[in-house]
Amino acid sequence: MGEEPNRRDESISSPARLEVSRRDLVRLGDRLDNLQASIKILEKDQMLLQKRISELRARAEEAKEMYVALFAERRRAVEMKAEPVPATVRSPEQITLGISEVTRERILSVMDAIRRVSEESQGSAPKDLVRARAGAIGISEEDLAEALGWLRRAGALREAEGKLELI
Repeated sequence: MGEEPNRRDESISSPARLEVSRRDLVRLGDRLDNLQASIKILEKDQMLLQKRISELRARAEEAKEMYVALFAERRRAVEMKAEPVPATVRSPEQITLGISEVTRERILSVMDAIRRVSEESQGSAPKDLVRARAGAIGISEEDLAEALGWLRRAGALREAEGKLELI
């Protein structure tokens, strides 16, 4: 029995066993290097994903704010339609600051054209019909575009999907 422990000592310390162990160590070292490289790649990907998530959260917040604003605007429009609308949506005094009398009259004519087309179509006025009506009363495309711009900036006009609506 005394010889058996010596054999075990020889087998543990034999050069063949050390050779296998070195090979295993090299393989484990290579595997460890590969895992560390994979971790670095994943950490970089994680940073990029975190950045993308932050960007998407910001865009979602902007979209939410836009939705809330549009919902409030639509709600005001529905509430306004529930009340009787006066014959003139805006009085000339409300839109005359800083514009000439000719421009003011052109704007009022465009407003009248929008109003009439809206009544005829029983809803929002299609822009092409307003353009035709404005052309019939002598308003050029350029003047129409200018008048519509004035009305948008004054908050008196809403345009969506090729339709115009006085507010």
